[in-house]
Amino acid sequence: DWRILVAIPSVPPGASGTREADIFRQYCPVPLGEVRELCHEVLMRMLPALVEHDLDRFGSSINAVQTLGFKKIELSLQPPQINELLDVMRSAGAAGAGMSSFGPALYAFCDTNVPAVKVAADAFMNEWCGGTAFITSARNRGAAVRIA
Repeated sequence: DWRILVAIPSVPPGASGTREADIFRQYCPVPLGEVRELCHEVLMRMLPALVEHDLDRFGSSINAVQTLGFKKIELSLQPPQINELLDVMRSAGAAGAGMSSFGPALYAFCDTNVPAVKVAADAFMNEWCGGTAFITSARNRGAAVRIA
């Protein structure tokens, strides 16, 4: 039932290919303490929140994951507009917001306030970097394989 805002600011694309591999070589392995903290966050807060349909706890967990492990590194390597846009979406009412892989696509989980979050994201991007945002929902089923 939750709505998802996807915002794609017009900033350079995230790392891929050789550059991405170099980043992994430079920053991995992630410290064991952060791996443990991330596992705890996902297993003890995020997944139960999904099962219990608790958007606030799920969003809080999404926000926490952005500050841990390799995601923290990915975000530290982004242009400032990425982290600023995440803050804008959270301040506008998103339960949780994060970055997809190395970006620049961002997502925000919302409920009835998703239009306000979109307005805030659009306003930020129009002023600072350009970009686009759209509202969608999760595809709550697995992949289907079609055999010819």
